[in-house]
Amino acid sequence: MDHQELLEELDLRIKEDENLETLDLAAKVTEFSEDVVEKLHEFEKLKKLVLSNNSFNELPTNLDLLDNVEELYLVNVEFDDLSMTHAALNKMPRLRILEINLEDPEDVEDTL
Repeated sequence: MDHQELLEELDLRIKEDENLETLDLAAKVTEFSEDVVEKLHEFEKLKKLVLSNNSFNELPTNLDLLDNVEELYLVNVEFDDLSMTHAALNKMPRLRILEINLEDPEDVEDTL
């Protein structure tokens, strides 16, 4: 799904159920940008976000807008810069569960 189609799908989902608590966008996101985060922010009760198996390689800097998200799944997403990924994730105030896989276990130590 291209970027514009994703934004349109999110608009439709917001109209259908703005109180959605779980959103599965696995294998649907090619570009995870700040405008996508702004759309996701409109789901006021969103607690679980699945972004696994996507082709984007960096996280936007405005993840603090996802202030209710407690669970984030990023399995099979290859990030270019792990220190930037770590910095972006640290902006999520309620994040309690993070599922992410890295190719090299040493990457985790370098990031933390």
